[in-house]
Amino acid sequence: MSRLKDMRGFTLVELMITIAILAIVLSIAAPSFRDILLNNRINTAAQEMQAAVQIARSEAVKLKQTVTVCAANDDFDACEKTTDWTQGWLLILSDDEVLKVWTVSDGLNVTGPEDGIIILASGMLRTAVDISAQKKSCSSGVKQTVKVSLTGIVKMEKGSC
Repeated sequence: MSRLKDMRGFTLVELMITIAILAIVLSIAAPSFRDILLNNRINTAAQEMQAAVQIARSEAVKLKQTVTVCAANDDFDACEKTTDWTQGWLLILSDDEVLKVWTVSDGLNVTGPEDGIIILASGMLRTAVDISAQKKSCSSGVKQTVKVSLTGIVKMEKGSC
């Protein structure tokens, strides 16, 4: 009998109370964690867009030809003439050869110029452009905007939608 008194451990009631407290704490933390993941996806999409413009500019100068970054069609083999880049975007040479493809994470909206980003052989752009990434149905949240100047300089700006 003395052996049983020396044993230490949790009772079933103590274990159930601990699990209940843990469940409450996790239910409070889960929504904010979801927002953190979504904000990370937005930042990633903006950084990938920045990289796409820099790669396109480099290829245009290296190959001495016009390169376009544009919204992808459903098959990811040609440009789609739309401002909705949520499907993804492509890096295309002047002879319609697709060099690289980017896709967008679920839950994001990406908008860009309808005609795409056209980079001339000199590394200059035809027109300055803005591309933005935000969560779908964004009423209050983070919005990342990638601004590309005529000279090809890329800047990222964080804002709210």
